[in-house]
Formats: sequence, structure tokens, C-alpha cells
Amino acid sequence: MRILVVDNDALLRGMLAQFLTDEGHTVCCAAHGAEAVRRLIAEPNIALLLLDMRMPVMDGPAVCEWIARHLPIAARPTILAMSATPQLAQGAPGVALTLAKPFGIDDLQGAVARIAATAPRQNPQVPAA
Repeated sequence: MRILVVDNDALLRGMLAQFLTDEGHTVCCAAHGAEAVRRLIAEPNIALLLLDMRMPVMDGPAVCEWIARHLPIAARPTILAMSATPQLAQGAPGVALTLAKPFGIDDLQGAVARIAATAPRQNPQVPAA
């Protein structure tokens, strides 16, 4: 699965990316919400957005709102919110699950597995003839 990890904590972002890569996922990263939006525009095949809710520049709820307003439903990634204050994710459009920080690797693994099991299979893009 193609995953975008968005967190302003560089150490956590790197650890999450490494773990998910080791699990066989294709991972890219962003340090804040505005960078995540740029990634979503440039790479429309992201299936899962692992999104911190509290960040500078553009926070997680603002990213969720942007996705709801600007991406067609079929192009929207599933959103797995992360926050020390899980209430921040309540009401944010598109949030499928929330992990309360700090969380364990087993919590992350279980959440990603649940999302992968319910996510529609993505078909490779076939160029028009």
C-alpha cells in the first residue's frame, strides 16, 4: 500500500516510515499539512494518509477539510489520525481511525492492517490508447 506519513516530529516521522517500509509498504513523508497537500496533488495514488492532527503551517483537521473539498471521492486516501489529543480528529472529514499518542508499534500495525483489509484494491493506471 502507498502511504503518506505526515508529522512535524522528524524522529517519529522517520521511525514510522522505516517501520512501514519494512512491512512492505511504499512510504513518502511530509513535515506538515501544506507539504502533505503538495504530495497529494503530485502523487494521487496514495492509499493511506497517516496524519498528525497538531502541526505548524497546516494542521491535520485543515488537511482533512482540504481533501474533502478538493479531491474526488475515488481519489481520497483513507485517513489514520494520530494525536496526543484524539478529540482533535473528531469531526474531521475522512478520518477512518485515530491512534492516541503515544502508541505502540502493535497499535500501528493493527490499524494499518484493518485499513488495508477494508481498502478497495487500487488498479494500476492504464494509459489511453
